[in-house]
Parts: sequence; C-alpha cells; structure tokens
Amino acid sequence: MKCPEDQKVQCAVFMLTDRGTAWWETTERMLGGDVSHITWQQFKESFYAKFFSASLRDAKRQEFLNLEQGDMTVEQYDAEFDMLSRFAPEMIATEAARADKFVRGLRLDIQGLVRAFRPATHADALRLAVDLSLQERANSSKAAGRGSTSGQKRKAEQQPVPVPQRNFRPGGEFRSFQQKPFEAGEAARGKPLCTTCGKHHLGRCLFGTRTCFKCRQEGHTADRCPLRVTGIAQNQGAGAPHQGRVFATNRAEA
Repeated sequence: MKCPEDQKVQCAVFMLTDRGTAWWETTERMLGGDVSHITWQQFKESFYAKFFSASLRDAKRQEFLNLEQGDMTVEQYDAEFDMLSRFAPEMIATEAARADKFVRGLRLDIQGLVRAFRPATHADALRLAVDLSLQERANSSKAAGRGSTSGQKRKAEQQPVPVPQRNFRPGGEFRSFQQKPFEAGEAARGKPLCTTCGKHHLGRCLFGTRTCFKCRQEGHTADRCPLRVTGIAQNQGAGAPHQGRVFATNRAEA
C-alpha cells in the first residue's frame, strides 16, 4: 500500500489490535503524545524493540541469506523471498542485486536456464522461473503417461498365449485335455504339442482327415480299422475254450 511518509504512523496505528493497541497508548505518551509529530523511524524503532528483538531480526536476516527453493514451488519460494528480504535490505539494494539473489536460490535445474536469459529484474527472473517450472511439470506428466502405457503394453506382450488343449473324438465331440504321464513323457522327449488335437506327436496331424490312426490308411477311422477288427476276431478265436467229451463205458461194453 502506498502511503505518504507523514501518514505512515497513523496508518500503522490504525492497524494495531489487542496488545498492539495497549502498547501504543503507552508509547505514544512516551514519544510526546502527539501522533502527528512522531516520525516513522521513531515508530519502527519502538515497535521493533517491543515485538521484534535484534536477535530475532538477525535470525531472519540469516534465514534470507541461506534461502533456497528446495522442495518449494517457484511461487512459494518467491513469497518466502519477499517476506525475508525485508530483514536484509542491504543485500538487495539494487534491482540487479535482488534478481541475482533470487536466481541463486532457485533449484539448479531451473537456475541454469534462467541465467541463460540474463534477467535484469526480479520480475523477469520470476517470470522465467515460473514458465520453466510449468514446462517441467507438463513434461513429467507426459513421461509418466507414456511410461504407464508402455508398461501395460509390455505386460500384455509378456502374458503367455493360452493354447487350447482338447482331446477330440471321431464324432466331433471333445473333452478337456489333461496331460497323462505317457503324454508328459512324449513332451519330455521333444515331441511338440499339436494345437489341432491337443496331443504330443511328430509329423502331420491326422485329426479330421478320415485317416486311420492305426494303419494310416484313408477311408476309415481307428475304431473301424480292419486290422483292429481282425485282431479282435483272432483273439476271440484263440481264446475260445474247447469242450472235451467224456465217454463212459461199462464192463460189458469194454
């Protein structure tokens, strides 16, 4: 707020509350009792002596000297810079000195870029720092989005493609395929899994070709193979029991 020098004391007194008001009633009498004759310098010295000791002012001055952006945003850093700069006015006596002190406290990744533009004023340095920080945030958001998308894509590509494992029957029926010990042994011996019939075998798959799995002849299936029928008949003939006859004779016939 712009205020004429001769009205600063009156404006400051108007803003006082509670302890400040009580303090001023006593201080005003000690300074002559007429606010219009009390200078702004007298008011500040009395006010600081009461509420803002020299040791506290020195601590704030040192805090300004060591001020750096750190984890703060540029806007937060600028607000802290303005607040603390009042305690070290000799450090920022010129606009160029103020701009240089502000830039030296920025994070290194932003500081170098701001210095490249050689800002002449604090306002110029602040504008550059804000623009660069916004661009940095936008780039980080885009990179995070691309990383999430590519990660999901890699995860999907790494998922194994399920191979339907089914055991088909000649009539077109099928049932869920469960690998048996024999078939596991076939796989261990290097026979690949057929995606057509769900079995482990080498060479062309005969499923659905009307080719017999037993004799490899076309025109019939394994359950109707002539070799199979002949084998069954032979087994039945060879295994049929012979009925023996028992002849009983008596002594006269003998």
